[in-house]
Amino acid sequence: GIVYMFDPIREFQNGDTYGHTFGMCVQLAEKLQVGRLPQYVAVCVTKFDDDRVFHRAAAAGLVFGDAKGTLRVPDRLAAEFFEFICKDTGQANGLHLLEAVRNNFRPRSVRYFVTSAVGFSAASAGDMTGGPILRRDPNIQGSGQGGPQQVREQARPINVLEPLLYLVRNVRRGRALQEMRERMTADRPGP
Repeated sequence: GIVYMFDPIREFQNGDTYGHTFGMCVQLAEKLQVGRLPQYVAVCVTKFDDDRVFHRAAAAGLVFGDAKGTLRVPDRLAAEFFEFICKDTGQANGLHLLEAVRNNFRPRSVRYFVTSAVGFSAASAGDMTGGPILRRDPNIQGSGQGGPQQVREQARPINVLEPLLYLVRNVRRGRALQEMRERMTADRPGP
């Protein structure tokens, strides 16, 4: 399995994501001599808690609160957000990246996630159920002028473990199916 971390902020600023990703995909495809790569891929759009990413998701109508009140792009809309953000970078590289993922991996082997390692800040007052009231405030504080930054409160990660769980489940399932096929082939009588 492959975890691909797509940093939209870097893409907005440098426009170089395609070169790194495409090079990796081409090298793998050439080495394996296949059309589409067999690996499972978890594509993670990172830095969801950054205003530049969050506001794009919200403007596209893709942000919702989950059962715990956490703001997120639901998993069912994560592929749509990846496509939207690739097209929204204003760079041809974003479109090339989108096509590289589509052309080099089997569609059923790719799953998309919108992630944040730090998450959003929460008010201490709580809501009617006693849980925190989530504010749309970044959980990072600092100068923003190149000075030191730090996490304001407890980190509230979004979709950090889920990509790994997706890969582990699918890689294990794939191995189990391969072992079953091998046993079935070995049990067949020869000609």
